[in-house]
Amino acid sequence: MDPSASQHTPPGWYHDGREMRWWDGNAWGPSAPTQQTGGTDKTLPVLVHLGAFFGGFILPLIVYLIERDKNEFTRHHAAEALNFQITVGIVSIGTWLVSFLGIVGAVGFGNSSAPPWPFFLGFAFMLVAMFASWGLGILGALKAGRGEWWRYPVAFRFVGRGRRPA
Repeated sequence: MDPSASQHTPPGWYHDGREMRWWDGNAWGPSAPTQQTGGTDKTLPVLVHLGAFFGGFILPLIVYLIERDKNEFTRHHAAEALNFQITVGIVSIGTWLVSFLGIVGAVGFGNSSAPPWPFFLGFAFMLVAMFASWGLGILGALKAGRGEWWRYPVAFRFVGRGRRPA
């Protein structure tokens, strides 16, 4: 149906040959909004990425367990956030151990006057991991809010994620 062929066509959404657009009765208006997520709610996908601010891997884990069979988009983002938070947790524990061993090694060998370099390096690396977790979590939340299927650039894949629809 071509609404522009008739001046008596009521206003509404019509296909103009390329996409759905608004016809106001006289002229074409804006295109119809696209739903990249299939019309699903984006609240939970956004929140799971912000789990870094609210208890690390706990929030993505709960959402993943509840939504894994219900919503593919939410499952994908929950799995991605969960994998990333587990990765950050492993890195944090590893750097904490290196820092602790650096202090024990400096004190235990009677060399208490030497600065414990492993502690300083471990602490610096832990800060980098924390800021990366926050920054990438915010980026993931923004991508999920736009309805995009997004993966963290650095993460071990422990939990299977949803498949992107064709």
